Amino acid sequence: MVRKDDEVETSDPYMICNELIKNSGDVFSVAYGLYVDDVFYGATAEGQALSMALESILNSYLKGAENETVRFHNDVRLREGFYLDSSLVELSELEELINSKVDYAATYTVVKNDAGLRPVQERYFPNVEVIRRRGYCVLKSVKDSAGNA
Repeated sequence: MVRKDDEVETSDPYMICNELIKNSGDVFSVAYGLYVDDVFYGATAEGQALSMALESILNSYLKGAENETVRFHNDVRLREGFYLDSSLVELSELEELINSKVDYAATYTVVKNDAGLRPVQERYFPNVEVIRRRGYCVLKSVKDSAGNA
C-alpha cells in the first residue's frame, strides 16, 4: 500500500520486499534453508528430500522402547523462503554435512523402575565407560583396538 503524507510516498515492508525481489532479476529462488542453532549452512530446492534425510538420522537412534523419543542435540531447522541463488547447494552437499561424524552429547534421564546404570549403559552407550566419582558418574569414550569409538 502506498500512502502520500506531505508529498512523501511511503510503502509497507511487504510491498518494499516484493519490489526488491521483482527488480533484482533472477537472483532469488524459493528453496529450503538448513539452519543449525540459527547458523545458515545452505539452501536446496529439494526440501522434502533433505527433511527425509534428517528424519532418517533421528530414526536410526530409535531402539523401540516404549514412549521413546529422539531429537537433535542442536536446534536443526529447515526454513522455506527466498534464497539468493549463490546460497543454493546440491542436496548431496547438505546430506554429506548432516551425515558427517561429530562428537555429540547424550543425556539419559533415569525414570522410576529403571534397572540401574549398567543396563542403561550397555543399551544406550555401548562404547562408553562409566566412571563413578563422589556421587555422580562421568561417561568416557572407549576405543576399540582399531581406534574407533
